[in-house]
Amino acid sequence: MIFGRLNKMVEKEFRDIFCNKKILFVTTISRTIKAFLLPYVSALCESGAIVDAMCSGTDKEVEKYFRKVWSIRFTRNPMLALLYLPSLINRIRKIVINEKYDIVHVHTPIASFITRITMAFIKKEERPIVIYTAHGFHFHPLGNRISNALFKGLEKFAAIYTDYLITINEWDYNNALKSKLLAENKIFFIKGIGIDTSFYDPSNLNDEDVKRFKDQICPSCPSLFCVIAEFNKDKRHIDILNAIYNLKDLTMKVIFVGDGRLKKKIKRKAERLRVTDKVIFLGYRNDIPLILRASDAMILTSIREGMPRVIMEAMSMKTPVIAYEIRGVIDLLSGGYGILVKPKSVKDLADAIEWIIKNPSEAKAMAIKAREKMIKEHDIGVVLPQHIDVYEQAIFKGHHETEEDN
Repeated sequence: MIFGRLNKMVEKEFRDIFCNKKILFVTTISRTIKAFLLPYVSALCESGAIVDAMCSGTDKEVEKYFRKVWSIRFTRNPMLALLYLPSLINRIRKIVINEKYDIVHVHTPIASFITRITMAFIKKEERPIVIYTAHGFHFHPLGNRISNALFKGLEKFAAIYTDYLITINEWDYNNALKSKLLAENKIFFIKGIGIDTSFYDPSNLNDEDVKRFKDQICPSCPSLFCVIAEFNKDKRHIDILNAIYNLKDLTMKVIFVGDGRLKKKIKRKAERLRVTDKVIFLGYRNDIPLILRASDAMILTSIREGMPRVIMEAMSMKTPVIAYEIRGVIDLLSGGYGILVKPKSVKDLADAIEWIIKNPSEAKAMAIKAREKMIKEHDIGVVLPQHIDVYEQAIFKGHHETEEDN
């Protein structure tokens, strides 16, 4: 029960507030909804809310969770987004006004920015409550000064049309407060969007399944590592290849899971370094729990994250994690829950990989501790009610403000 922490009287009060309230989820692509937000949609629907979605592209699995899914020409390309901006604003404005949403909850950078500035073209009395979940601000510790200033300026502008801000890592929360994006009581820090630790549970897979997978991928290979990330410049797959090159005397395999525009370039780099015998490119996969369970460790060399879901999945599967010491990752791994490596340091990365190989017992103990952290702090059952609290506050406050206006 979402409201299990409340007594029956209060539970009924808040269910009355949610009943028939219209809520719109906005993301750039439907895959974000499918991967992260469906538990929230289900919880709100169970509470009596009417929930719609707005995104670019969709599928039948996503559509069945919503009353309606609005197809909008969002794009992840900033230049194209700028080109489409006038038509996007006009379409979003018409939908929001006609549907009379009580809450619009925006996610992902481009869709959230466009939707929020659209509110400038809607009369104040017709605007819905706008909640923005920042899955990692585009300004960050490793960003350059110019881009950070630009993105921070855009966030400040869009904040004018934002009622509540949810941040998912400590760095973003502190910077939102410091930058005064919103009043302090309108900024929340929630530890991610949650993970289903009952699904990402190593006990769900038996040893025979794991052995069969490893025999197919790398028979007789003593050490197996996985990298689960889109091939883009921020993920820095090239650092992993260079670390493998430095460890060429060790018998090991690294499997790369995912696709992306830089995949061919990374493959060519592996050929130039002559490490193709140590790497396997699997492409997009649906068996992530099995891959994690079969791996001695997972590696993430990203330099920009909010709170990486893939690390939480690995921790929940008791798979040791090696990752760059950046915003969001620090929240998850500091305190002995994984190995933090100085960003872009190939030597330190290679040393961490070698440590995993040579210290299997210590790595396993670290991974067991990591799963306990996931269950206690990041399980969907822990995190989801905190997000619902924000909805409760937004709707309850809006309810009373309406009464006062009358």
